[in-house]
Amino acid sequence: MEVAQRSGLSSYQCKHIRSVNYCTSSAEPVSLKEEILSEMQKKIPVDLPDEVRAPSQDKDYPRILCPDECVCQICPGVPLSEPILITKKAKILTNWSIIEDVATYCKQCPLCGMFYRYQEWKDHLHNFDDHNILAIPLCLTLRSLLQVNVIRKLCKECGLDSTGSRSDLLLRLSNEMKSRQTYDKIFEKIWGASGGWGV
Repeated sequence: MEVAQRSGLSSYQCKHIRSVNYCTSSAEPVSLKEEILSEMQKKIPVDLPDEVRAPSQDKDYPRILCPDECVCQICPGVPLSEPILITKKAKILTNWSIIEDVATYCKQCPLCGMFYRYQEWKDHLHNFDDHNILAIPLCLTLRSLLQVNVIRKLCKECGLDSTGSRSDLLLRLSNEMKSRQTYDKIFEKIWGASGGWGV
């Protein structure tokens, strides 16, 4: 919002970058093809190196977060702007601490207007909304806790003991699913709990 406010324009939610910091009511809609969108997305790899996965109290996170991109992916060969300050008050959330007063920047293509946000998993960080940056080990911890809670709930709904580790819970469910009737019952619960998406 700071960028929009400094330019004297009101902001709205952009569906492409999912951030209110960049778009303004006067921005023209950008129509992107699916292949361009998939090229633009920086995905955290499935097989992260151990040094990225493991939480460490000694990790020294960068305090200035600026996207690595230098040229626009929509307009071939067009260099991006100099970094544009979003905030100097962002926070990095880790498993052990909150690091305050982190500066986040974006870059913009002068031709099409597309903004590029900081999203560099190699720094062991996930940019949630330019103001809250999550350490990847914290993201993995949160995901694991959510998965265990879902499995516990599923065990309870199936009348199984819901105490113990994730492995204990999965073993109980696996043993219970050996009959087709129970398999169908558990699958129905998983399907319903996921809103119709398989887990």
